[in-house]
Amino acid sequence: MQIKKVQLKNYRSHSEIEVEFSRGINLILGRNGRGKSSILEAIGLALFHIKDRTGKSTGKTFLKYGEKECSILVEFLANDGREYSIFHQYFEKKGKIMVLKDLTTELEYRDGIEEKLEDLCGIKAEYRDVYENVIVAKQNEFINIFKETPENRAKIFNKIFHTEIYANLFSNLKGLLEQYQKEKEELETSERVLSATLGNREERFAACREEEKAFTLWTKRKEEELQKKRKLTKEVEDWEKIEKEYEVINSSLSLQKTQIEQNKKEFLQHLSEAKRAKKARCLLEEHQSSYDEYTSLEKQIQERKKEQEVLQKIREENRRLKVENEKLELLREKNQKEEEILQREHSEYRMQLLILQKKIRENRKSKEAITLTLSDLQKSRKEIEASKEKQKEWEKESILLQKQVFLEEKHWKEKMERMSNLDIGSIQSFLEQIQTAKIKLQGKREKLIVYQQNIEDYQTAMETLKQKLCPFLKETCENVKNREVESYFREEMNKTKIEIEKLLKEINALQKELEQEQSYRKQEVSYKLLKEEADSLEKTFLYHRGLWKEVQLHLEREERHLEKLLLSRKFSDLEEIQQKIRSLEDTLLVLKVEEKEKEAEEFNKKIFTFENRIKNLEKERAYFIEKRKENESKIQEEKEECWKTISEEIETLEEKRKHLQASYRIYLENKKLAIPLEEIKEKMYTLCLERKERRKVQKSLEKQKEHLETRLRKNNKTACKENLAEVEKFLLQINERLGEIGQKIKHHKQELERLKAQEEKIKELAGKRNKIEKKWKKAENIRKNIKEMGTEVSKNILAHISEGATINFHKITGRSEKIFWSNEDHDKYQVYLLGANQKIEYHILSGGEQVSVAIAIRGSMAQYFSNSRFIILDEPTNNLDLEKRKLLAEYMGEILHHLEQSIIVTHDDTFREMAEKIIEL
Repeated sequence: MQIKKVQLKNYRSHSEIEVEFSRGINLILGRNGRGKSSILEAIGLALFHIKDRTGKSTGKTFLKYGEKECSILVEFLANDGREYSIFHQYFEKKGKIMVLKDLTTELEYRDGIEEKLEDLCGIKAEYRDVYENVIVAKQNEFINIFKETPENRAKIFNKIFHTEIYANLFSNLKGLLEQYQKEKEELETSERVLSATLGNREERFAACREEEKAFTLWTKRKEEELQKKRKLTKEVEDWEKIEKEYEVINSSLSLQKTQIEQNKKEFLQHLSEAKRAKKARCLLEEHQSSYDEYTSLEKQIQERKKEQEVLQKIREENRRLKVENEKLELLREKNQKEEEILQREHSEYRMQLLILQKKIRENRKSKEAITLTLSDLQKSRKEIEASKEKQKEWEKESILLQKQVFLEEKHWKEKMERMSNLDIGSIQSFLEQIQTAKIKLQGKREKLIVYQQNIEDYQTAMETLKQKLCPFLKETCENVKNREVESYFREEMNKTKIEIEKLLKEINALQKELEQEQSYRKQEVSYKLLKEEADSLEKTFLYHRGLWKEVQLHLEREERHLEKLLLSRKFSDLEEIQQKIRSLEDTLLVLKVEEKEKEAEEFNKKIFTFENRIKNLEKERAYFIEKRKENESKIQEEKEECWKTISEEIETLEEKRKHLQASYRIYLENKKLAIPLEEIKEKMYTLCLERKERRKVQKSLEKQKEHLETRLRKNNKTACKENLAEVEKFLLQINERLGEIGQKIKHHKQELERLKAQEEKIKELAGKRNKIEKKWKKAENIRKNIKEMGTEVSKNILAHISEGATINFHKITGRSEKIFWSNEDHDKYQVYLLGANQKIEYHILSGGEQVSVAIAIRGSMAQYFSNSRFIILDEPTNNLDLEKRKLLAEYMGEILHHLEQSIIVTHDDTFREMAEKIIEL
């Protein structure tokens, strides 16, 4: 992974900044407060979703003072070889906007961005934890992770190493074992309950067989009775069928008689209608000529009325044209008057415009002169304000540096005072004496071992020589022949014991002296730590005091620059310039050049409007005259004589029509009656045929009726119905008995099914219990094996990291000690520095050693845990002396050689030579 560019807008102290990074080592240089750490924070926030330095991740905390929104844009080359950009926008009150864009395909992602970034950045384990604790080493924080309590170290590194999964598995398996045990007990209880309630299946089966035999016998009896019922039912149904047929024939006969009577009535009615139609046809022939004459007169009257309507339209059109000409004359006169008024107003506005234009030219010249003076003064004011602003900034920085120098000097004096309280000469002298005492103690312990061995030898020799025999020659020993062997050896043993007691007292005295060594060693270590811290503080406060003096010089220089500016403009202070600017601005306002120009524009518009209106009035007047001439040409001559002639002809024709009107009405009334004569004759013929057919059907139905009456007299319906009722009653009793037996059989079968299901259930429960017992045993074995697995995995990882860290440490410091990272129960994730005869815990190391060890481990961890090939170091030279800083700068390239890109933030110039790109803020 490689970051290409970071762009910030209104973020922290940055209004707008764009920083480009290259491959290899990028160095960000700048004094404190220049926003170096803000750039790193923005990278972490955009790519790794970390929280800010206050522990929050809301937009309000990132905004520059006075702004309502801020944004972060990071362009980077991902592990898949393609370039992407991630954009974050934060608001004071609203939620944030987040967009990931593939710069190759222009595709944008707004959902699942965090998962996508995990793949693109190439981080193996926990995303944020690896970034915060491996990839980035924050200022004054990257060493603290190794100084945490064992419990906190275990939480942090178990998460990073992904070994907490084994502890979780161990815990989860305990719950699983408890669950299996509970399930097993529940199954055993269910088995016992089911076995207790299991009845005798054979007895129940025999009872069911007996009931089934009884059910078969009653079923046969029921079938016999049903045969009887079917036979009787058929006889009753046949008799009822004949009755129904008889009723149908009776109703059909009645219907036929009724329809024959109806036919007669309809025939007589049609006969009457035929006579009326015949009479109407005679009247039509009589009044035909009068009807034709009436229709001819009607047509002539309509033609004359149309001619009269044409003459009426001509008369109305002539009247309309005359009225329109009168109106046009009035409009022409009105138009002429309006034109005269507009001509007078046009002349007045023209005069006013000339006067106004003259004033505008004069005011414009005044405005140009004032504007030049005003711009000159405003430029001077900006220069003075800028100078004052710089003065304030230098004053603020001066106060901050003064306070910082005071506090650092105070801390340095405190350290020196504490050093003076420790007498390093007497401590070192005592430690030398301790070394001598150690040598003496070792000699006395060796002597004590010799004395103890002598006593054992005396004891053995005494036992051997009690019988005066030589242990080697197995014969009488001449040396002890006349001596008391036992008393001799006892005397020697007592002398040796006295010597041993003296030695033990001397050893105890020396050990008491050696017990004080630990406290003196701690005092010696404390003195060294204080010395290193005091030297570091002395360098820091001398550096800051030099910066403070530089700021004071800048401040004095700015004050002199301000005085020169004021003298060059012949003003005493900024207030006097501002008063002059306000005075000139007021003068510009009084001139009102723009307003007068607008007024002149309004006059021009009005004059233009008047001219257009006058032209339009002239056009309208010409139109009125032309229209009037056209109307006069359209007025036609009115023909009064023709009108009178047509009116008289219409009256004569209407009189004739009136005399013929009675004959016309008689003709129309009888025309409707005469039309259906042929239809009526056709209907009468049809009715005659229908009546003949109905009489034939009536005779056939009467024969059928007589036949059915004969059959009904032969059958006895009552006896059949009584026999059928008795059979149905007996069948009801049989059904009740069958129902009782069926219920018993059903109950027996249900019980048998229940017993069978219960036996199967017991077998199933036994099978499940056996499976759960096997699972429980397997889970117990797995749990035993998995308990220590997490620790073993972490030890392998730590061994690998320790090897790489030791190589890095040799390069940084030039020393031969070994870094050992342990993870035993008593020292969870404790870091040690191993020397020839020493094993020093991390928190006891000096500040410089802690930084060197931490950087060495971080470099090795970054290589092991991340495919991102990317690291960030924030102020890595803190607490390092000049020689170690040089070594770190010299070998930093080799430590970071496996990475594609690294970003180092510092105020130290030591790294300049080894950096591929330097970014100064």
